[in-house]
Amino acid sequence: MQTFFQSIDDIEQYIEPYRRAYELRCVHCDLLGHLVGHGFVYQQVSMDKRQVVGKRLVCSNRFGRAGCGRTIQLRLAEQLPNRQYGALHLSVFIALLLAQVSVVKAYQQATGQTSSRQAWRWLKALKSNLMQYRLLLCSPHSSGCQHARRRHPLFATLFAVCSVFTGPVGLAFQLQAQTAFI
Repeated sequence: MQTFFQSIDDIEQYIEPYRRAYELRCVHCDLLGHLVGHGFVYQQVSMDKRQVVGKRLVCSNRFGRAGCGRTIQLRLAEQLPNRQYGALHLSVFIALLLAQVSVVKAYQQATGQTSSRQAWRWLKALKSNLMQYRLLLCSPHSSGCQHARRRHPLFATLFAVCSVFTGPVGLAFQLQAQTAFI
């Protein structure tokens, strides 16, 4: 099931034909035809403003349906799930790391923040997803597998991922792999 999209309209087009035909399967219980629209997913921009970053579907277990009751989020690829900043900020962070800027300075320049606590969390998240990046690089569609084995594992892999994708790396990765970049 596709989980990342270019725009809200793309999400609507993906969902709409299936509302009538009931052909979407729940990723949790694998039941067919029980997914129902359940509102939008928002990101808090400021104290009084929020932005739509996706749609939510629920595997309905009400009114005679046998679904599991769990929700699925279909999100915009430019947003990183459970993160304040988007894929563009992360791409700038990665580009600065590859240009041998320190982790703290790269985070501060990418986000405009003076605090550096989250910089190390971003680096840890990149390290924890290293296997996902390598799996995508070593897929039949890519030729970046040889580059990822020559240098330091994290930076070599990030360099190979950046050379495979054009534009913001996080955005392109989420659209192709259909999994969160970090």
